[in-house]
Amino acid sequence: MENEQLLGAKEVATQWAVSTTMSLSASLVFGKERASEIARPHLSELFKLTQNDQDQALLLIKQVEDFSVKRLLLGQFRHCYILSSGDSTLSPLLDQVDFADNKAAMSYDRALLRVLKECNSEENKLSGRLRPLPLTKRRAAIKRLKHEDFKKHRKISFVKNNIFSDESNNPVKWWHWGLIIALLAAMILNR
Repeated sequence: MENEQLLGAKEVATQWAVSTTMSLSASLVFGKERASEIARPHLSELFKLTQNDQDQALLLIKQVEDFSVKRLLLGQFRHCYILSSGDSTLSPLLDQVDFADNKAAMSYDRALLRVLKECNSEENKLSGRLRPLPLTKRRAAIKRLKHEDFKKHRKISFVKNNIFSDESNNPVKWWHWGLIIALLAAMILNR
């Protein structure tokens, strides 16, 4: 019974490699970008076959003999792995973002800030956490961390979340609370 399952799994893997090679080599006629988009569903299917086992998926990609197809698959591998594994903190960082659009930039910065908070703002932990991202997306995230707009969005988010902070632009200061308590105490004592 176990041998039959292994043979069935090998047969399915071989069928996947053949159909992917045919599909992607034909899609290369339309350009690399279009072929990359077509590679994503094939990789999603591969992750379903391997039950999100990264090593096993890479072994199956090695079975593909066409170098250009293999390069396409490996180029989209990390992107599809993050989406298939359901990593909700990293998946927003995979989107193509126009930072000129303020709303899109804010949502990207929120996702990046979530990852930064998860790593306690430590650079070595952050670089390890961003490692599953494709190289271009990882570079974009690191570049965005140093951008003035991100620092501004980070400061706004911090002030919103920490109302008692000692920031100079914080509208509620500790002495405001003391004054309110003193006024309430005076009103109660004068009754």
